Amino acid sequence: MKSEITLANQQGSLVIPATAKTHQDIVQYARQLTKREVQQIVEALDAGNYEMGALFLWQKTMTGLKKQFGLLGMDFVGELLDRHDITADSGATQVLTDYDAVRLAEELGMFSPTQAMRLRNVLQMVAHFSESPAEEDEDEDRQMMPEEALQCLRTCVQSVLGHERLGGATEFAKFRRELEEKTFSVDDAEMQSLLASPYFFRRTTLRVLLALAKTAQGAQLEHVLANTNVIVPSFWPELLKPDRWLVGRAYAEVHAEGRKTAATGLRKALLKVQGFDYVPEDLRSRTFLHAAAELQNVHFSLNNFYNEPAAIRALASLGTVIPAPALAQCITAILCVRLGNHYGRSHAAQQTAQEMLSNLSEERWKYYLDSCLPGDEIVLEKLIDQNIATRWNILVTEHRLSTVEVKDSTVRDLVANAARGKADLVVNVAKTLLKRLTTP
Repeated sequence: MKSEITLANQQGSLVIPATAKTHQDIVQYARQLTKREVQQIVEALDAGNYEMGALFLWQKTMTGLKKQFGLLGMDFVGELLDRHDITADSGATQVLTDYDAVRLAEELGMFSPTQAMRLRNVLQMVAHFSESPAEEDEDEDRQMMPEEALQCLRTCVQSVLGHERLGGATEFAKFRRELEEKTFSVDDAEMQSLLASPYFFRRTTLRVLLALAKTAQGAQLEHVLANTNVIVPSFWPELLKPDRWLVGRAYAEVHAEGRKTAATGLRKALLKVQGFDYVPEDLRSRTFLHAAAELQNVHFSLNNFYNEPAAIRALASLGTVIPAPALAQCITAILCVRLGNHYGRSHAAQQTAQEMLSNLSEERWKYYLDSCLPGDEIVLEKLIDQNIATRWNILVTEHRLSTVEVKDSTVRDLVANAARGKADLVVNVAKTLLKRLTTP
């Protein structure tokens, strides 16, 4: 019987009994923690040191999660995240941001979208209470409440610390081997299952193939290229433009490195879909992509409000015209700064972000709304937060986005509701768009 190509099966959900209502009860289910670490958390929360206890707990959770990705090979992880700064010698805990780790775990099927959402909420909470307040900050209520610390504890134990080990990396390694050990045809059951899968799955599969095309040798490379020539044409009609650029960039890179076999195989795939419009003509886009990735990393790290101004100025200093291959990633990074997170945004970074968004032509806004936003899980995840949706409403009005002709009816609703100031409806539409990515 043929086996279907699948990513990691989502781990069995740990069930913490409803009777476990206190931190003393819940922490006992944290199998990855030592007795000493459990005692430290209990003592911190007993003493009311909620921020300290939550930060320690979060750091342990992220360390446990990131170690799983090291099993895949860090150069490969860098390809999956489109991070050129990550190499084979990189340490997972040093180069992966907490947001990267949660995002990658979700895309590999290690978490359900709900678990990932809860972890992202905890990340924002921990980052907020870890932020050093500015001198002018008069927020006297800036302290973590007991129920917030309990939410952090329950989420971390439920998702990561309550499991002896996460099998996602092992399952994903098996998935990789399927693609480099066998050549599939479009009529195979595995390919039909793949075509009917959620967009997240298809995008991850594409990144797997492109990463393998850059590193595989011999017979493995032949299988990878053959599967690429089956999968890319099958995916292409529904593939969003940022992901089409991934294929073009992969071809440009292997061609520049003199990897003739890989270049020939990717060229063949691009010819099948008339995709050479998506091959970058120069390396200028890489500089923008690197700066955008750095800004995004800063945004999702601790002390982001303090560090964002320098990071966005570095991106702005590259020029006022963003190259087309880097446009999606750059707009996403700028929107991260402009929209902020649940707790606020970096005031010192706002002017630069506003100026960069104002430089975008109507044509470029149309490109983003039509071809990028439907697959931009980073921005969509922000818009399901009522506070951020309210800022999105202001942004839509400032840049007159409701006058842009958008093809996608759901994106039109997102913009129209924002123009009317209906933050609650924006949240609902953003949830609908996110669901498209995670369900067939």
